[in-house]
Amino acid sequence: IIFAFYNTSRLILRAATPRSGPVGGGTSVTLHGDNLVPAGVNAPDARCGFGDATVPVLEAAPNGSWLVCAPTPQLPVFGDNTSGLPSSVPVSVLPNGVQAEFGNAPHLNFFVYAELAQPALLPSGGPVVGGTYVQVQGAQLAPGPHTDVSLARCRFGRSGAGA
Repeated sequence: IIFAFYNTSRLILRAATPRSGPVGGGTSVTLHGDNLVPAGVNAPDARCGFGDATVPVLEAAPNGSWLVCAPTPQLPVFGDNTSGLPSSVPVSVLPNGVQAEFGNAPHLNFFVYAELAQPALLPSGGPVVGGTYVQVQGAQLAPGPHTDVSLARCRFGRSGAGA
C-alpha cells in the first residue's frame, strides 16, 4: 500500500472553462492552474469541488496544469434569483478525494444560472446550410459577472455557433 504526500502550498487554481453552467448541472469543466493533481495523474481519488458537491476528475495533464472534471451535478442557486443574475459556488480540487484545496490565488468561482424561462427563437427555423441569424428571447437573460459576450455561443443539436 502506498500513501502519497503532496504539498498544498503549490496548488494554484487560475481559471475554469467554461466559467458558468445551468443550475441543473451537466457541464464538463476544465480547471487550469499549477499542481492541480499534486499526487500525479495516477491519483484515482482526485475530485473537483463545486461548493459542497464533488465530481470525479476524468483526465489530467501529466504536469498538473489542467484537469477535466466530470459533468457538474445539480447545483444550488442562492438567494432570490428573480433578477436572473447567476449565483456562484467556490471551485476546489480534492487531490485525495476528501480534503478540498482552494489554491494559493484568489478563490475561483463557478457561476450557476437558472434555466431559461419560456425561451423563444426568432425565426423558429432555417436552411440546413446555415447562415440564419437567430434571436434568442426569454426571461433571465441578464448579463452578469460570468458573461463574456465574445465567448457566447448558441448550440443547435450538437453544433455550436457564435452569438
